[in-house]
Amino acid sequence: MGDLTIVTPKNLPQQFQVVQENVEGTECLAQILVIPLGTTNPTIDGAIDAALAKAPGADALVDASIHNDVLFTLLFNRTCVRITGDAIRTRPAPATSASP
Repeated sequence: MGDLTIVTPKNLPQQFQVVQENVEGTECLAQILVIPLGTTNPTIDGAIDAALAKAPGADALVDASIHNDVLFTLLFNRTCVRITGDAIRTRPAPATSASP
């Protein structure tokens, strides 16, 4: 479903800065009469990117949960990958230049 750099259920000793708590990202596949609309393969990567886009400066998620949401009807179907977690910054913030 996706490519992740690190996955662990254990606490990591690394220091990081929480940018925003409880962010959520989704990537979905919608179909009308089994004809796909938009993306044809929702991925974990896409859901993570969507979550991180809501927290500028963040580059990872901690305490994350990944869900697969499915809706099937006769005419309309939707499958979504949804991730929620706390967005963090693991790298130093970029230096800003002072204006004169």
